[in-house]
Amino acid sequence: MALPATTLFVPITTNDALVDAIVPVHVTQPCPSSQPAEGNSMIAEATGLEPMLGQVLDYGTRHGDEFGSYGLVWHANDDASVFISFTNHINYHRDALNQTVAHPDELIVCQTAVTADVARALFAKLSDDLMPAQAASRGLGADGVEVTLMPGNETLADELETRYGDAVHVTICPDETSCTAQLR
Repeated sequence: MALPATTLFVPITTNDALVDAIVPVHVTQPCPSSQPAEGNSMIAEATGLEPMLGQVLDYGTRHGDEFGSYGLVWHANDDASVFISFTNHINYHRDALNQTVAHPDELIVCQTAVTADVARALFAKLSDDLMPAQAASRGLGADGVEVTLMPGNETLADELETRYGDAVHVTICPDETSCTAQLR
């Protein structure tokens, strides 16, 4: 399957200076959660919004010092909106994008704790630092780094949340079986 033209591949590399500069932030305008979507109506909706994805990606890359992520937020199988996140000046970016995109009513401009570059650097650091006995999974999400910890790592969860604020979203598996099922 061919990837859409709006797909952007960026290498994930360690950058201790970016990670060390993280100041814990509490996000006040978070991006909405997405519902699972599937089927032909989903493909039609995504195809219709693809040009707008290109527009927000272009805008975001021109504002890389505040740009977090972008993509689709699914409300239902046949209903999605384009989202783009920034660390600061949310209303400014919203106003500018509303004048740029073809369907401003399908646009969500939201806040993220860190830029995309910082999120990738934090992901690389946590991937290197967290031992398999500590973390069941690590990933990059729309709002930063998502970490699922093995049971018994509540202190580590608190430390990560205190150090990185909303740049990291930590969950703890209720039991080891739940965690190991994620690894399959």
